[in-house]
Amino acid sequence: MAEQVQIEVAACIHAEVSQRISEMEASFERRFQEHMRLLSQQYSMTQP
Repeated sequence: MAEQVQIEVAACIHAEVSQRISEMEASFERRFQEHMRLLSQQYSMTQP
């Protein structure tokens, strides 16, 4: 019985962690895209 509870708790933790990782990846992706956009803007301004 205790083993079953441990498995359920582990599954909950795993789901939570997966969700957090997905959110972090999404926000990293957005920041990365924004950063690249700004870099390319600056680059195009410096080109003659």
